[in-house]
Amino acid sequence: MTVRCKKKFGKIVVVAGIIVLLVTFQLFNLTQYLSLSYLKMRQGDFAAYYETHGLATVGAYCLLPLENSSTSLKCGVYILNGLVLKFLTRT
Repeated sequence: MTVRCKKKFGKIVVVAGIIVLLVTFQLFNLTQYLSLSYLKMRQGDFAAYYETHGLATVGAYCLLPLENSSTSLKCGVYILNGLVLKFLTRT
């Protein structure tokens, strides 16, 4: 397999993966969990979870942006925000 064929194959795999994710997302109706009304409805549950699992919540808040954009300056800002949020809201 030549280098050009490997690049094409890689692109095809990425596009196919995205298509599979989109179809799965629609098939299982996962869009309901990304709506603003759902988030507002569950806001109390999220706050209660933060109260009981503060460190895990801040850890997720810090690590998810790192996973999504590990080379971005925003990651440092998210980490700093998470740490400030954790230490300032502690009672």
